[in-house]
Amino acid sequence: MEKNNETSNRGSALFQIFLMGLFSVGLILVLTIPVGGFISTDEYPNITPITPQKIVSFGGSPTDIYIGMYIRDLPEFDTVKGLFTIDLTIWFKFDPSLISLDRISEFTFDSAQVEYKSKAYTRIDNGKLIAHYDMRVKFTSQLSYSNFPFDDHTISFSLTHNFLSPSEAIFKSSKHNLVINPRIEIAGWKIIGKKIKTGYIEDTLDPNNPKAQRFHPRIIFSIDFVREGIRHIVTILIPLILIFFIALVTLVLDPKDGGSIIGISTGMVSAVIAHRFVIASISPASGSFMLSDKIFFLFLATCFTIFFINIFSKKIKGSTKNIISFLLYAITFLMLIYIFKPLF
Repeated sequence: MEKNNETSNRGSALFQIFLMGLFSVGLILVLTIPVGGFISTDEYPNITPITPQKIVSFGGSPTDIYIGMYIRDLPEFDTVKGLFTIDLTIWFKFDPSLISLDRISEFTFDSAQVEYKSKAYTRIDNGKLIAHYDMRVKFTSQLSYSNFPFDDHTISFSLTHNFLSPSEAIFKSSKHNLVINPRIEIAGWKIIGKKIKTGYIEDTLDPNNPKAQRFHPRIIFSIDFVREGIRHIVTILIPLILIFFIALVTLVLDPKDGGSIIGISTGMVSAVIAHRFVIASISPASGSFMLSDKIFFLFLATCFTIFFINIFSKKIKGSTKNIISFLLYAITFLMLIYIFKPLF
């Protein structure tokens, strides 16, 4: 009778294995969506598109300046610090009878340090002057890490001409005018897209006077980078899932050995906390809550819940432990889906 009572207080090992398999398959299916797609939450630089109505309101007869860029190399690419260095050639095509080369050459890159700028190499094409500049530009970009370790990024850098107004000149371009050297290789990242947007920005000189405004033409070059491989995802998720599985296995152990069950449960809580240091070592510095933080706290709360349940292990029937196991697996899985919702 005592043996049957002891046995009835143990959860089913086969049921635990079944739940482990079901949980693993479900999680793999859920993760195939964010791993295989492109998701960027990076903020796009400020720019206002120029419309025919806006051109009329600016007055004057603006000339068109066509702009293109060739990216030769990316010697520095640090998404953690948001630091990037680009070797590039930028070109301008315009009517020299309407605007001078000296004025064109006064362009600037925003939030950037120009480490090198060549003289203008010029040629005439169908009455238009084409001016090329070879440059090395180091710039910063405020990236969003809210989806780490599933974060992809759109790196945007803008060129503004602070000595021109839209009444004098407007920038024009198209996506095919942004050319990227196909031999560029960046460890852990892959270029999958690009775009160009032209328009203008507004400087408000006096907040109390709406008419105290200045407008300047601007062009934004953007490149989409997708994270290659699943190293960060595996490093963060797999240990937490294994700890979660081991913690739930304690519901199958013989409740008469309460010391070992409590010891294992305590060890699993400690293991989750220790893994936090691993997560921190590979995570970017961010003041906001990242997806990796949410995953960590979910598994920490789950393991602590299992520890609390095991305190009363001798008083809980085996069938009840099976139900508890099912609920913990289901709740954890649903919470992970909720956490991953922004990725879908």
